[in-house]
Amino acid sequence: MRGLVKDYLDLDLSRRGFLKAMAAAGFTMAAAESVLENLVPVAHADTAGKEYWKNFEGNGGAMLAEQLLQTGNEYLFVGNGSGLGALCDAVIDRPQLKLVLATHESHVVAMASGYTMASGKTSFCMYSRVGAAHSTGNIYNAMKDRLPIVIAVDRADTTEDGRDGHEDLEDMLEPMKQYTKWRWIPKEVARVPEWVTKAFKVSSTMPCGPTYLMFPRDVMFEQQGKTKIFLPGTFDVPMNVRPNAKSVEKTAKMLLDAKSPLLLVGPEVYQSGAQKELVALAEMLSIPVCETGRWVQVFPNQHPLFLGALRNQMRYPQNVDLFLNLGERFPNANESFVVEKKVPTVVAGTDVRHLGDALPIENALVGDLREATRDLIDAVKSMATKDRIEKIAKPRFEETKKFTDRLRDGREAGAKRVWDNKPIEWDRLAKEIEAVADKDAIFVEEFGSQRNKVLDHLNLGYGAKTQLGRTTGECLGWGLPASIGVKLAKPDHQVWALQGDGGMLFNQTEALWPMRRHEAPIITVVFNNRSYNETRNRMWSRGKNQREKKLDMISHLGNPDVNFAKIAEAYDIKGEVVADPNDIGPALKRAIQATRDGRPYLLDVLVAQAGQGANMNWYPKVSIAEMRTKKV
Repeated sequence: MRGLVKDYLDLDLSRRGFLKAMAAAGFTMAAAESVLENLVPVAHADTAGKEYWKNFEGNGGAMLAEQLLQTGNEYLFVGNGSGLGALCDAVIDRPQLKLVLATHESHVVAMASGYTMASGKTSFCMYSRVGAAHSTGNIYNAMKDRLPIVIAVDRADTTEDGRDGHEDLEDMLEPMKQYTKWRWIPKEVARVPEWVTKAFKVSSTMPCGPTYLMFPRDVMFEQQGKTKIFLPGTFDVPMNVRPNAKSVEKTAKMLLDAKSPLLLVGPEVYQSGAQKELVALAEMLSIPVCETGRWVQVFPNQHPLFLGALRNQMRYPQNVDLFLNLGERFPNANESFVVEKKVPTVVAGTDVRHLGDALPIENALVGDLREATRDLIDAVKSMATKDRIEKIAKPRFEETKKFTDRLRDGREAGAKRVWDNKPIEWDRLAKEIEAVADKDAIFVEEFGSQRNKVLDHLNLGYGAKTQLGRTTGECLGWGLPASIGVKLAKPDHQVWALQGDGGMLFNQTEALWPMRRHEAPIITVVFNNRSYNETRNRMWSRGKNQREKKLDMISHLGNPDVNFAKIAEAYDIKGEVVADPNDIGPALKRAIQATRDGRPYLLDVLVAQAGQGANMNWYPKVSIAEMRTKKV
């Protein structure tokens, strides 16, 4: 009946069709009419007397601000630039809109990204057009993460187009084509609300992604016009589309028949609000679950059915006979055991561009993942008795739990072996953080090859703590400003920014400025091993000259040994260096107390290097001082 009700409310089913379908389902006509009578007020509630727009008069800046109000945006993430002047003028008269300022355009986008990840809302940011190049790294990350963000910059006056003038290029939209779903230059002041509305609609429609607007300065400042402002709800595109019923039934039968299924899950499960349903589906048939380490931990990582990362050679289960992909981009064909072992595959999600474009598939469920997962659960239950389902699930659960228990025991034993090591081991620092973090804490992380040494010791996923990051694009320079956006979205949650020293040196120390300016009580922990472990490990794994000669050409970050606590002090943020493992606990307590008092805090923890070439602190020296022929 749930499906019939939804079809009627979505206007996909007429009154007569609803009654006929209810009768076919076994309901009496009286019962069907009773249900329909209760649905009529709901079906007409949203449209009765509804207003779609309101009249407005002003310049482009005022129109932009007024339309932003109607989108429900409370925070505008901005950088500095004179082209934002008209928007700033308009915000003065609209105190509901709050400006969140960063000193670097890339950080503006990262803050908006963090806010969107944590809140699920489409965010808006704006900065000077000459900073667009600075921002592209994090626009790229947002595109790879499929985040709904509307990005705006100013532009030269419409009368100056194509003249290679001040802060101008011949075509400033073309460079953004690879990073955005849609981009536009609103040149008529009366159409500003139209283009803003479209930018929000395109960005927030699944699969989501950034959109980009360039507002000419004369449109924003000088041009006055009369227009219509679109009111809330007039540009929403609901994406709770249900997949084809026959495809659902086929997949349900495949799940029931499979002896060794494997479930891969991705961020779209989180974005569609389907985590509860995902856990229910996995638990119903005891399906082992894996992820690929995208920007959010979807399935609880300490759950007995969670295997960790998808691998080309799976240790367990070894004889996969069904591969179900919910909301994850498909693995590359040359990396997947699916092709090698000819495993029947089912994919589900809304991003039809990437459903089955790299690997052959047996079936596809195109639609909202919450609806798809619910329908799968209903279909399985309709095809099998409770006893049959339990007979399938129980032995598989016990077998999977034995495997994941061994993994967990191995991690615990490994952490104990290195517990008192100096430099501090990543495992110990992670376990110390887990011991004191709030139950609903949010971790914003930007690690490389050592990330699992941290994340495996944290309790993450649905029903536990939240992990956001690292970005799918993996362009460094994101995590610290993103944590500010996360804290803004979830001010009553404890937020931790977990960073490597390499990531911090990608322009991120400047993000301490907006953290202090906006009084964001965030605990920043820098895992400082004075090395780019990830790049060294990758280079040494594929090449041989550096490895054989034990020469680290570009990955050592010592000399100078950066003291991030002193950098934090320059921004009026308290911090400390932690070098002894016995000092971790007290330092974490001080950090937590500082944030409870409303202040950010930074811990610079000296941790061990790992992997190939670890602790080899050689680098090719280039000294300009030694090049001098005179002391100048």
